[in-house]
Amino acid sequence: MSTAPGAGAPRPAAPTDRCPRCDGGFHCGVNDPTPCPCSTLSLPPALQAQLRQRYTGCLCVACLAALAAAHPAASPGSATGTGRPGA
Repeated sequence: MSTAPGAGAPRPAAPTDRCPRCDGGFHCGVNDPTPCPCSTLSLPPALQAQLRQRYTGCLCVACLAALAAAHPAASPGSATGTGRPGA
């Protein structure tokens, strides 16, 4: 994230990546000094394994959230893990 001069709130970084699931642009923050937005998601281990097999690289947060919500093992208190399929 970056902050515009004179602005108090940080703004999201420009899209620099392409989601392999939806083809939408997003910014993967894995190499940023602040936590990547996907680190706020909890994906069950089985879903993480499926994503690693199906996709190369990171998916956008919207796709990860939709997949997590639709996964049968995704429930409050389920196993946590990074939202990054390659992690």
